[in-house]
Amino acid sequence: MSIELLIYVADLANRVPSIIIIAVSVIIGSLIFAGVNMLDKDDDSSKTVDYCKKIGNISAIIVVVCFFIPSQKTIYMIAGASIGREVVQSNIAIKVKKIIESKLNDYVKELEKKGE
Repeated sequence: MSIELLIYVADLANRVPSIIIIAVSVIIGSLIFAGVNMLDKDDDSSKTVDYCKKIGNISAIIVVVCFFIPSQKTIYMIAGASIGREVVQSNIAIKVKKIIESKLNDYVKELEKKGE
């Protein structure tokens, strides 16, 4: 599993409580609206039910879409992780790592000579 996917899943897990609250609020609002309209005898109840179904479907689609769109911070973190992986796996990074290891080995040898 890549780091980008883990960052994305962590962002989704962070949003679950707020998405549930929004979904429940929309459902309760639709039910209240339907109940108020059913008290009105002049209105056809089948139209009210159809209207509530449309509101429910649209709300469900909006909730799902909002849930899967990552936040701006998450997008930047995923981009940073992706670019970081590319940099670490590039030839330049490998050369820099070799140079640093070489210099550290030289420094350790120098310290060992002083200690003897």
